[in-house]
Amino acid sequence: MAARFWVGGTGTWDLSSTTHWATSSGGTSGASAPGASDTVTFDGNSGGGTVTVAFGGSGTFSSLTTSAFTGTLDFSANNDNISIGTFNDAGTGTHTINMGNGTWTLTAASGTVWNLSGASLTLNANGSTILFSAVAIAGRTFAGNGKTYNNFTVTNAASNPWSIVITGSNTFANITTTNQRSLAVSNATTQTVSGALSCSGTIAAMNYLGGIISSNIGSGGTFSVAGSNTLSWLFIQNLTKAGAGSITVNNGIDGGGNTGITFNTPPPIPRSRVFTGM
Repeated sequence: MAARFWVGGTGTWDLSSTTHWATSSGGTSGASAPGASDTVTFDGNSGGGTVTVAFGGSGTFSSLTTSAFTGTLDFSANNDNISIGTFNDAGTGTHTINMGNGTWTLTAASGTVWNLSGASLTLNANGSTILFSAVAIAGRTFAGNGKTYNNFTVTNAASNPWSIVITGSNTFANITTTNQRSLAVSNATTQTVSGALSCSGTIAAMNYLGGIISSNIGSGGTFSVAGSNTLSWLFIQNLTKAGAGSITVNNGIDGGGNTGITFNTPPPIPRSRVFTGM
């Protein structure tokens, strides 16, 4: 693994040019372009202007940090995909990121995977998809910082025992989860979904009282939805439905503290929970 820092301001980020890469912050350019095992940083020594992403389709890196950058990072010119372990934008640099219409795949299996806690970022989601694709080994956090996103998708091959927590009151076009046992929203936050809230679980997850949308942090959070959303195989707790739309749960368990959510067709009692006597 190597560290790569952008220097020299305006330029094109492709997969071969060495013109704008250094091995240290503000260092001398000429380092090799970052590859799959390398960390990528745009910081206060990177210079301003616009950095145009031109991967020719997709680029894979260990992580991306843009916290103190003062320019524009533009994925929308070519709509490339990017695969990174984590994305961190937690600084005070005034800058803009245009996400483009590609997929941002986050591969870290634990911790704060998406961190937009900085105060001076303008984020243009465009038609992008943020995809959490890892087989988790611990809980993961999406720290959205009140931004507007397009698609947020979580995929799991099997029922995942680890939670994903969304912090900040964010806006999404669509949220989709598959086999994610717990998707929690932090206390007193509202996630506004203008399109579809599409979450599906499995009976295996229900055996563990798992859920897809389970807000059990403090007094719970809110999903504000515009359309009609039918979810399945969920354990839901301390969650409020707001907005003109609806949330209906089939084969679900009402864990209490919910408001505005309709539960239909309770799931069958798992065999492991049936008391058969001595």
